[in-house]
Amino acid sequence: MSTISNIKQWMENSEPDYYMLFVKAFIPYNAWYMMNFYDEDEKRTNDRSIIDFMKSAKPGENRYKDRTVTLLKGNTAEAEDFKRHLACLHFELRKHPIPNAEEAISFKQVYISSKKAEDYEPITIGEYTYSCKHDETRPKKTPRWILEVINTDSQSTEYMVELFKPSLSELVKNDDFIALPTDSMKEGLKDALNEMSPNKTDNLVVAELHSANETVPTGSFVMGDNERVCLVNNTELIAKAVIQILYDLRCKLFHGEIAPTSDYKGIYKHAFFVQSMLIKNLV
Repeated sequence: MSTISNIKQWMENSEPDYYMLFVKAFIPYNAWYMMNFYDEDEKRTNDRSIIDFMKSAKPGENRYKDRTVTLLKGNTAEAEDFKRHLACLHFELRKHPIPNAEEAISFKQVYISSKKAEDYEPITIGEYTYSCKHDETRPKKTPRWILEVINTDSQSTEYMVELFKPSLSELVKNDDFIALPTDSMKEGLKDALNEMSPNKTDNLVVAELHSANETVPTGSFVMGDNERVCLVNNTELIAKAVIQILYDLRCKLFHGEIAPTSDYKGIYKHAFFVQSMLIKNLV
């Protein structure tokens, strides 16, 4: 005789395993880009360096990126389905941050380029200037990232935070950062750290719309049905972000940094559908 417990377990097992489906969809992609873009002379010998190269590739140099742009620009049923899954992926990532809220994988803070700002300038907001410097003369086992809140008029440092690495999660846990007297100072130091970080991120999100009555910002790139995300109107930039976000999700999974819980299932469900459409016709 069957039991309620048995029925529930079989129902759970009847659901697709989107974690494994995403892995299976990533393996041929991983093999394809290693076969096509691995280059010892150009120092492209690991996944990270190849992904950075693929993001910067020109039209015709990277079929995966070209297909991403084509689907973003298209109005076919497949293209609309692609953008719907991409919007759902965005909202799932917002609801269930990976790895945490401060450094979440997201279109709001995505690593687009490996290049640092060539002429970094401190950020001035009102009466304060926010500075971030990497002091390589300090011993390696001491904090080498120095963040300062500087009085703009007197040019004197009023507050200082020292970090071992340019990490937002490390910053928000730092006692000196927590002790800053205003939220605006905290936000200023966050912005300064992001500007100077070798893993500088960009925010591609213009607005998030949760009802049909909300106005779409002029000139934005809109994706989604019931919930819509409005991105910067630049398909080249969005394609780079898609490449990076899918790679980041692969790393969190392959490196065992997340557990395959129900919280993240929606993320990998939509990541699988996006990835499965992008790997078509690679070979």
